[in-house]
Amino acid sequence: MIIGTLAPMMHRLLTSFFFLLLVLTSTAQDITGTWHGMADFSGSKLRIDFNIDSLGTILVCTIDSPDQDALGMPCSSISFVKDSLEIQSDYIQLTYKGQFRNNKFHGFVFQGGYKVPLLLQRDFIPASKPHRPQEPNEPYGYAVSHVSIKNPDGGHTLAGTLTVPNGQAKSPLAILISGSGPQDRDETIMDHKPFWVLADHLTQQGIAVLRYDDRGVGESGGTFAGATSEDFASDVDAIIDWALSHNKIDPMAIGLIGHSEGGMIAPMVAAENQMVSFVVMLAGPGTSGREIILDQTRLIMESSGSSESDIVTMENMLREVSQVIQFPDTTKSLDEQLRPLVSRGLEAVSDEEAEAFGGRDKMIDLRIEQFKDPWYQYFMKYNPKEAIKFTRCPVLAINGLLDLQVPCSKNLSAIEYALKLGGNPDFEIHAMPGLNHLFQHSETGSVAEYGLLEETLAPEVSILIGEWINARF
Repeated sequence: MIIGTLAPMMHRLLTSFFFLLLVLTSTAQDITGTWHGMADFSGSKLRIDFNIDSLGTILVCTIDSPDQDALGMPCSSISFVKDSLEIQSDYIQLTYKGQFRNNKFHGFVFQGGYKVPLLLQRDFIPASKPHRPQEPNEPYGYAVSHVSIKNPDGGHTLAGTLTVPNGQAKSPLAILISGSGPQDRDETIMDHKPFWVLADHLTQQGIAVLRYDDRGVGESGGTFAGATSEDFASDVDAIIDWALSHNKIDPMAIGLIGHSEGGMIAPMVAAENQMVSFVVMLAGPGTSGREIILDQTRLIMESSGSSESDIVTMENMLREVSQVIQFPDTTKSLDEQLRPLVSRGLEAVSDEEAEAFGGRDKMIDLRIEQFKDPWYQYFMKYNPKEAIKFTRCPVLAINGLLDLQVPCSKNLSAIEYALKLGGNPDFEIHAMPGLNHLFQHSETGSVAEYGLLEETLAPEVSILIGEWINARF
């Protein structure tokens, strides 16, 4: 859901499982067993367990993330010398370094540019679920069914949840399209489930809602890696085709609600598919992907206290990278063209910060792979103006004034301009005071606040969407 290079998906901190790798070590202290810790990644607290065993003089280790049902993840190396423990996992790009004192390890975990304190202890740490008061509870007061939808273009099946109002012969349908990154049907992030909260409200207002796991996520088939926004648009088309023949859905009132990148995909689909009856853009881009990435880079770095010189250095690197992506030198590989730009752009990163990525060389390699990713290249080159201009159905565009990822005024102005340019007769533009990218009431809009806030979705946003749709259908 978060577009760009500086908004990590904290809820994807650790991924699924597999086997063991071994490394030789020497120690007199017996540290075998499971060590439990709780890491706080900018407000998102995750339990991390290290399972250490020995085979003679060899230590072996796996990592668990119980809160994400990710167990048995492999360690590349483990050493324990003179009370210093170091564990490395290339599989999830994670390093732990700690000192043994008073039967505990006091140290830090490094991952994805984060350096987070992590105290490891023998005692089990029970799960602690953040308070999310808006999460719906049964009985829901409407029909809930699980659906499977085939996308013939990709040859995979999408799994989702359809909620339908009771007592209506046919209802309007809103298809929810998630933001960037692999998202489940609830668009879960830091224990918030904004799509579930929105679906619950809309269905109680007489609007059916279909939310689905992205391809390759949850119960959906296919492969997420390597897919672009255009591929995700084809998934939406497949869902529309499926919905047209559903006996509880009004085929003349099928619309799209997209958040962030989903707010870009919605007009992409609507501009080509005449069966789309309405579009709601939640923090959807109106400017090019290149501008989005540059704008959010500056805003997020400013909010995290970065110096102006560091921000300018990063901006210059991204501009040079975008030039290479848009106009590559066909006589050289993309890696050859990007490496000197990235190396120069990351020169100011300290050795300690680089260590969080596994070292300076690995940090550069990871950044280059990100720039080479098909999704990133497509997004960097894409300008949503044309699709918005050719969207003829009613459009509701909403953004929060504290959004640091898709800046509000600039993008809403661009959306409004494109809609007017295309002669769309029915659209509304709303800038919502005090709301961040997730449409939570926020103090600063910082990404670090997302998990700390109890509110999942500002009620005024759900109310506005429901009333706007019902006024037309």
